[in-house]
Amino acid sequence: MFLAPNASPWSNISPTKAQIEEMVTSTAKEFNIDPELFLRIAKCESGLKKNAKNPRSTASGIFQFLNSTFFTYAKAYELPLIKDDPEIQAELAARMIADGGLNHWSASKNCWQ
Repeated sequence: MFLAPNASPWSNISPTKAQIEEMVTSTAKEFNIDPELFLRIAKCESGLKKNAKNPRSTASGIFQFLNSTFFTYAKAYELPLIKDDPEIQAELAARMIADGGLNHWSASKNCWQ
């Protein structure tokens, strides 16, 4: 994976949609997830925008994690607790889906299914 020990290079820059798409696709392959499905989820959730934010909740980032979900699962998977990092979000989403957690994105299912 792309991850550095505490953060990725994406924490402090604004990657292009093409870079995020490549990151999401690569992460899906690493975790044996259908890359097209994984990419569709990210596109539906955020339009591949690193700084996407739901104004009615704490959901943010390329996979629109709520604060509580992100921090609970990032701690469980021992990932850096940097919610606005798209690489960390991609790895966390991949780990959750690989563990049977596709239901976390059920609110946008009509978009990506």
